[in-house]
Amino acid sequence: MKAMIAALCFLMIGTVSAKPSIFQHDIPLPAMQFLSSGMPNNAPALYMWNEQGDPISFYDLEGIREAFSEPQAIPEMSLTKQQYQGFTFLETYLSDKGVWQQGQKIAVLHVIDPQLSSCPPCQEAEEILVNFFQKNAAESTTEYVLIKTLMTNE
Repeated sequence: MKAMIAALCFLMIGTVSAKPSIFQHDIPLPAMQFLSSGMPNNAPALYMWNEQGDPISFYDLEGIREAFSEPQAIPEMSLTKQQYQGFTFLETYLSDKGVWQQGQKIAVLHVIDPQLSSCPPCQEAEEILVNFFQKNAAESTTEYVLIKTLMTNE
């Protein structure tokens, strides 16, 4: 009986301390699949598409800090060939997982699964994006399908 009460207390504490997530989907991405995908070897990394499904922006941590620290419109940027490979891979991978939604803006934050390895930059990037999307009405979470891919050791 004491064990059940203790378990209930831990459950309640975990529920109260859990941060709300802005991401509609958390999708595991096996490390070996990531490494063979051609995606830039960056974590965290943010990939953004417009409503037509065209890649518009790629950000590493420094870019996330610069572009998302203040409420503003998200700029389009020129992309490298390797970044385009990442967009192509993610579009296919997310379509296979049933979460790709053509006709809506899409933002994918790629991070390392905290169960695989600690990644303070990944946590920082997520916090910046949470603050940005909660404060910026012009680029709200209703405008975007927000997806997080978690690199795992599967």
